[in-house]
Amino acid sequence: MSSSDVGEISDTLGGLCFGEEDGRPLQQITPQVGLQRIEDSILQLGSSLQLSNIINDLEELLQIFIAIQNQYSSLSHYQQSIKLFEIFRMLKDANLCTI
Repeated sequence: MSSSDVGEISDTLGGLCFGEEDGRPLQQITPQVGLQRIEDSILQLGSSLQLSNIINDLEELLQIFIAIQNQYSSLSHYQQSIKLFEIFRMLKDANLCTI
């Protein structure tokens, strides 16, 4: 699997998660994009008592994404593509995709 294959997967998953404009994804799926989505969501929720479970879940997810980000560049292209699918699934499950 080549670097361009990983880039194509990142584009495709980004389009599925964040939408497309003129046939191009608005944003790629990457570990850094996942981290940013989680951090933004935590900040938007604030510290309401009702939302504390959601915040705790997002903070747990944040730790997972930090671990992925730390190891991502040392992974093979094949392993990177698997991580991209995992990132997509976790963002989708946490309602952090925009579409």
